[in-house]
Amino acid sequence: MLNSYAKLVQVNIKSIESNIENIGFYSFELVESIQSVIRTLRFDPNLQKNDTLSSCLGQIHLLSKLLFKDAVQQISTRVGNISKIPNDNGVTEATVSSVSTLRKFGKYKQGCVKAMTGMARSEWLVVHLQDKESTFIKGSLNSGSNESLLSCFFSDCIDILVVSLDKRANKILSETEGGSANKHKLRVGFFVLSNMTMIEEILEKSEIDSILGIQGVSRLEKLKKRYINYMVDDWRSLTVILMDSVHIDSTGKKLKDKDQIKDKFHKFNEGYDALVAKTSHYKLNSPALKRTLKAEIISLLIPMYERFWGRYKDSFKNPRKHIRYTPGELTNSINQLFK
Repeated sequence: MLNSYAKLVQVNIKSIESNIENIGFYSFELVESIQSVIRTLRFDPNLQKNDTLSSCLGQIHLLSKLLFKDAVQQISTRVGNISKIPNDNGVTEATVSSVSTLRKFGKYKQGCVKAMTGMARSEWLVVHLQDKESTFIKGSLNSGSNESLLSCFFSDCIDILVVSLDKRANKILSETEGGSANKHKLRVGFFVLSNMTMIEEILEKSEIDSILGIQGVSRLEKLKKRYINYMVDDWRSLTVILMDSVHIDSTGKKLKDKDQIKDKFHKFNEGYDALVAKTSHYKLNSPALKRTLKAEIISLLIPMYERFWGRYKDSFKNPRKHIRYTPGELTNSINQLFK
């Protein structure tokens, strides 16, 4: 009986080897099946040590490990094939295909967990990320559990997908529009966050959500925070205008106090209006993301503006000529921007 079962397993292994791209995930079912049989035989030491079954398990483990490695490589290849950013700066086909592949792993959770036995992170990490690019938390795999290893695999795949989208977008924009990465930071941030929103929505409805665990969720939030900062970076630069400093005009002369204040309000008004116009081009579909961005910008900008406005609002006979917004009006304007 065992020999017949082993022969059937061998037939299945050969079928998977010959068509791993289409039926490779069946290997996870085989892992579960073989290990289940071995557990059933645990009361008979002679049967449990069946060399044929052990050999089959070793073969199918090797095939399963290839699937993890290939998934990472496919993500990189798909993103590398993107030729242009979508007109709406939205979700790419590469993202949809990559997340679809990850969902297949999630459907075979138990088989994946078992296939992780004896596997090292380096075996799937064929795409190198710098430490500052990866959200991997050193020491997070110290438990040695297969579950934490599987969570790490999914998080690494998301890291690679998102960072690759970032790099690809910057490359395309630099080739088509010129300029440095800083010039395109807002657009790239929006593009990546649009894709991340879709990734999160799909993961939350799949088995992967429970697999990620606390560490995986923490890594996802860290990644999202990075690209929220991309979108907030220009707003952060705007606050520099509101800092007290000696101001020099175009001729090199030090401006009088009142002239400095006028100039600061003028620059702030211009900078703020330009950012509103720029940001309004991007339509965010995620209410949660809108709330996060709005809160980030308000907490960054309003305290600085309120302090500056409170100090200098009475410096002019006709304040409205130079001061376009009160703190309340500025807050309302930001609220409207992310309505």
